[in-house]
Amino acid sequence: MGYTLSGVTAIAAVIILTGVFLPPSVPAQLRITFGIVLVLLAVYRFVITWVQEKQARRSGRD
Repeated sequence: MGYTLSGVTAIAAVIILTGVFLPPSVPAQLRITFGIVLVLLAVYRFVITWVQEKQARRSGRD
């Protein structure tokens, strides 16, 4: 679930950064800021999920 959410967030970030679904009235700086925030959120979610799985394997809780 965490990896899926991370992937969806990363895809949304790329879409926002490219401006595909945003109207032209959205300022470029706002679009870039939102895109970067979503990229960071996707990386955070990926790392947290990876660490939790690693800890679960180490403690034997599959």
